[in-house]
Amino acid sequence: METSPSAQPSEQGRLPTREELSASVQQVIHPGSPTKAAVAVLRFGPRSMVVKDVLPQHPWFRYLVGRRVLRREEKVLGVVGDLPHVPALLGRVDGDAILQQFMAGSPMVRGAVSEELVLRVCQKLREQVAALHARGVVHLDLRQYRNILVDERGTPSIIDFESAFLLGRTWWGRGLHRFLTRLDRAAILKLQARFGYETLTEEQRARFRRQEWLSNLWIFHRFGPLVRWLLGRRRQRDSSDDQD
Repeated sequence: METSPSAQPSEQGRLPTREELSASVQQVIHPGSPTKAAVAVLRFGPRSMVVKDVLPQHPWFRYLVGRRVLRREEKVLGVVGDLPHVPALLGRVDGDAILQQFMAGSPMVRGAVSEELVLRVCQKLREQVAALHARGVVHLDLRQYRNILVDERGTPSIIDFESAFLLGRTWWGRGLHRFLTRLDRAAILKLQARFGYETLTEEQRARFRRQEWLSNLWIFHRFGPLVRWLLGRRRQRDSSDDQD
């Protein structure tokens, strides 16, 4: 019998309530915005953990998108959270926030890492991503380098599964899985090219050039800023109306 995510906290100790969150914050990673969840590192008792909270989002966006995305991330972490390179799901605070394991490390910085480290990290990442794919999960946001943390031993971890999908075993799910897994692998190749281009083989360089040409045709990344601008304008109008 499977254990639901909501049943996990009792096995791992008490988790903070909504009222206890602000007093437990050690570091604010993102304060939240009309379309972004707030993310912070907490210290609660003997444990460090990460909270992802959609409460700061615009109410319309939170009800239509934010909570749905949070539930999807919760479901994905319930499938892959036992892997050592993925944050474990600790549980829910309430309908707007979930708690995850804190993963040590920091994003790589260009010019501050050796070619040897880049090769080791990318090779390990390919193994880690393959483990995600084997469970039907695609991350889809590995091009954001802050979603890959490297600890002091040079071991990477993968965080932020907000954009991830868990694909079923239907015929169309298997077909989509084959396509989307290529995007994750392409993101690792781009990471290697950015931080250690000299480590690429000739075949990898040719593949990277093809990837970059195709990515210039992708227009959907422009929709996010447009939505944030529209919701920001809406919030400003609402504030002005309240003042009147």
